[in-house]
Amino acid sequence: MNRATLAVMAVEHAGDLGEGLMRAALGSKLAMIAICFLFGGKKMEWPVIKKVDRFTEKINMNGRYYDESDGMMHEYKVTCALLGIFLLLFVGLTGGLAITPSLNRGIAMPLKLVVANSGIIPGIRSCI
Repeated sequence: MNRATLAVMAVEHAGDLGEGLMRAALGSKLAMIAICFLFGGKKMEWPVIKKVDRFTEKINMNGRYYDESDGMMHEYKVTCALLGIFLLLFVGLTGGLAITPSLNRGIAMPLKLVVANSGIIPGIRSCI
């Protein structure tokens, strides 16, 4: 079920209340993103990892990738996999409008990886 179908079903079954709830959900998501951008701090192209939680270490969310712009391999660590799963579900189900900043700020993934994933995630979602 895609987001447009969900919105139409909410309006059909709940009328104006359903439409209001969908608009409120989108508005609250946009407000949270704006707060994150305004008060979130510095640019996170190369996040500084201070602490990785036990669950993320257990599932080994470390990785590396080759960056053609500087010709180097870069290693990265994800800080909180559970938060990442929640962000993917919440942001993805409400339209995927802010997957890139959510993953970059939320789980400290490097910006280039998040941008690459933000192009893949909607494609996977449309196949389901």
